[in-house]
Amino acid sequence: MMQLKKALVPIVVVAILVVAGVPLLTVNGFAYAGTSAEAVPCNIWHVDDDLIDYPAANFSVISDAVVAASNGDAIVVHNGTYEENVLVNKSITIVSANGTENTSVQAANPDKHVFEVIANHVNISGFTVKGAANFARAGIYVSREHCNISNNNCTNNDRGLYLSCARNNTIAKNNCVQNSGYGIYIKWGGNNSILSNNCTKNEYGIYTEESKGNFITSNVCAVNAEDGISLAYLSNGNRVSDNICSLNNRYGIYPFRSGYNIITGNNCSSNTVYGICLSNSDYNTILNNNCISNDYCGICPHKSNNNVIYLNNFRDNPENVDSLESTNIWNSTVKMGYIYNGTLYENYIGNYWQDYTGTDADEDGLRDKPYCIDTDYDFYPLVNPFEGYNAPAALPVHNQNISRNYTTIQVAIDDPDTKDGDTITVDPGLYNVTVNVTKSLTIRSTTGNTTDTIVQAANYNCPVFNVTADYVNISGFTVKGANKHQAMGIQLRNASYCTISGNNVLNTTFGISLNSSCYNRIAHNSNGSIDLLRSCNNTVTDNNVSSIRISCSYNNTLRNNEMHRFGVGIKDNTNIAECINFVDTSNKLKGKPVYYWIDEKDKEVPGDTGYVALVNCTNVTVKDVALVGNVHGIVLAYTKDSEIENVTTSKNTDFGIGLFYSSNNTIFNCNTTSECNGIYLRNSNYNTITNITASNNDFGISFCYSANNTVINNTFNSNNWSGVDLRSLSNDNTIYHNDFINNTDSVYSENSVNIWNSSEAVTYIYNGSIYTGYFGNYWDEYNGTDTNMDGIGDTPYSIDSDKDLYPLMMSFDKYCYIPTGKGFDTGPCVYPYPSISGTHNGTITLNQTITVQKLFTYPCTGTGGHTEYARIWNSALDVNATWEGYEEGDRHHVSFNDPFMLVANETYNYTIRTGSYPRVHHRDALQTADGWINSTEFVDINGQIYQGRIPAIRLFF
Repeated sequence: MMQLKKALVPIVVVAILVVAGVPLLTVNGFAYAGTSAEAVPCNIWHVDDDLIDYPAANFSVISDAVVAASNGDAIVVHNGTYEENVLVNKSITIVSANGTENTSVQAANPDKHVFEVIANHVNISGFTVKGAANFARAGIYVSREHCNISNNNCTNNDRGLYLSCARNNTIAKNNCVQNSGYGIYIKWGGNNSILSNNCTKNEYGIYTEESKGNFITSNVCAVNAEDGISLAYLSNGNRVSDNICSLNNRYGIYPFRSGYNIITGNNCSSNTVYGICLSNSDYNTILNNNCISNDYCGICPHKSNNNVIYLNNFRDNPENVDSLESTNIWNSTVKMGYIYNGTLYENYIGNYWQDYTGTDADEDGLRDKPYCIDTDYDFYPLVNPFEGYNAPAALPVHNQNISRNYTTIQVAIDDPDTKDGDTITVDPGLYNVTVNVTKSLTIRSTTGNTTDTIVQAANYNCPVFNVTADYVNISGFTVKGANKHQAMGIQLRNASYCTISGNNVLNTTFGISLNSSCYNRIAHNSNGSIDLLRSCNNTVTDNNVSSIRISCSYNNTLRNNEMHRFGVGIKDNTNIAECINFVDTSNKLKGKPVYYWIDEKDKEVPGDTGYVALVNCTNVTVKDVALVGNVHGIVLAYTKDSEIENVTTSKNTDFGIGLFYSSNNTIFNCNTTSECNGIYLRNSNYNTITNITASNNDFGISFCYSANNTVINNTFNSNNWSGVDLRSLSNDNTIYHNDFINNTDSVYSENSVNIWNSSEAVTYIYNGSIYTGYFGNYWDEYNGTDTNMDGIGDTPYSIDSDKDLYPLMMSFDKYCYIPTGKGFDTGPCVYPYPSISGTHNGTITLNQTITVQKLFTYPCTGTGGHTEYARIWNSALDVNATWEGYEEGDRHHVSFNDPFMLVANETYNYTIRTGSYPRVHHRDALQTADGWINSTEFVDINGQIYQGRIPAIRLFF
């Protein structure tokens, strides 16, 4: 190759213009923008193969000019035939001086592209490009961005134009004809504009593969050996509009395994097989196309679903439609305004089917009966071709930032020009869709009125809105219909900083669900449920919903929510941090406040509660409440030394009372019924459960990883699965003196070893006789004998690998037993001071029957603390005792004249007058292993009245 001259010589047909600081190169009336911001002004290089047309040319070979040029320069190629392969690796413009008829570039090597563009901002125009005949070789190959390839004639190549990994390019007004493979081939390309090209007499006119967001508009794709336009292999979100796709030997337009494309305004006529064929392609919009006079049928969906197909003409085809294993929507998804025969109507609109002649009684231009398409229907078939329906309403979904309209919300999202931060508005209507929100968008109804903008699940098993991007806002919709399996109305999955507000969620399995999603705001929504799973730092306020449930989620704030159900889910590996949520009493459960206490001590939950959760609390009392029809009633997590007394729970779906990682608590005198688990312990030890009635639940009491608990004096009646359920190494629990009656299975024990009888022998009265022995439980299915008539079965009752060695022959209330050990004992109390003598009044309620003759008073160390007078009474008993001085060996005791019996579950009043410095429990109620003692009033020797002073005493025989 010979370099001719280095001088830059101007010519008449070339001019440099500067408009607003941007250089423009004008050749033969066409202006090309300068390709580099730094190229002001650009240099112009001239190429002439024989120096006849332009003797002052710089080069005779185009490639030499490319080597010499800098970014922003222009190369003008004069008449001639150039045999070379040109590598364009700079941002330059290459144009012919006199167009394609006078300037051609022939591949020197047919196994290389004629022009290979590997730089951004390249312009190539005005050439006939040919001879790259080997497989996958092209007349012009582009693998970069922002290039302009226009007004070229690409012929006799394998591929006329080939875009690979190329984005944001303009391919316009090229003739891509008679290539052995493809007129224009795009692979892995996006956001390219393919405009007004002639792609005829190739194997395929335009073919895309794994390419998204391209605009293929106003092209002629005719007389090709296969298809006019093919969208193949995940070519999603493209817009194919106003193309002529006729006289092809197979299909006019062919989406194959591709979705979310808009195919509109195309002429798909006189093709050998189908006008439009969809194969394994879902969620496309087929709109305003003419599918006329094709040899087989107008449109053929094959294994293609959820496509929206309306306002198309299907006529003069042997079959207008052939639908195979496909379910699609054959009319608009919202009502549209249209003028028909001079009258304005508003309705859904279908397609024109020449072979359908149904009636139109109201003369609105729509047939009265649907048009059947295999198992589908066009419910609103047109009487006349769509051209007779003047000005149908604009597409109902709008991107406000780029002023573009769409048929569906999903197509608007998937548009490559829809960017993070854009706002999409949705006009009133009913939309049957599944919306995958993968960008940071605001999606709202146009009116803000949930009653007129309804988004309904296209697939009942999937979320209506599935949000996987951060910073998404969704508002103003009625969301409904995701009601199969675990489907959701609005799901946030790994999404943060979103706002879901002002929506009405109906008829969904879950309403609004957050999964591993943080820092979101959920506000002013109605109906449905709100579920937080592994989600933190969210704010949930001012919702009126069916339920709110929090599971393994922390640092969430709930305020001013109205709900019918509320719950906290805790798993095996939940740590205390995952239980910390900020739920104040402005949240109402069926009108009653929710008490969600954290780090509270020495308090009692108010009786107006609708729900109780205690997290990391100590010595908290819950009593005298009824908790009905919720997820659960009371939850204790990481809580100790607390009491649940006189509580009724029923019809809660998970459990009535649940303890998680909680120890040394007492559940006393409670009733639970019609629940999954009446009482549920998980990872909780050393708790006492006594005087409970658990009936008609699935499980009366369930233990999981819970040990060393005491279960005594309870009734398990008519539970559907088992009275007591022990799983996962729940060992060393002591379970005796309970009744198991009419349960499907009295006990289910899995990998657990427990104690099923008292650890010490007791003295008891049975059928009027006194016996001494061990107590087990009453099992209604036990059929053993009792030969000595002592009320204890002669043979053990088997429980998996355990045994109740001393099963009761009758229910435990038929046994009146007299402990010979400690009797009723408050214990000495650790911190007795300040101590002062005076008169104590209160009540005692025992959980077992004992015989009493003596009362012992615990003194402060080194003092003579004692009881001077004691009286115990109720309607059936009235006894008293008086101190007889410091007798040797009995310094702190008083004795009653005769032994008497205190009966289990009966309440007795007491008056105890003390002297010197007795020990005192500084509280108003105390639960012991033997029952409760309460203080109503204490008057010290100075006449001062106190509350919460319990004498430290022991009653025994």
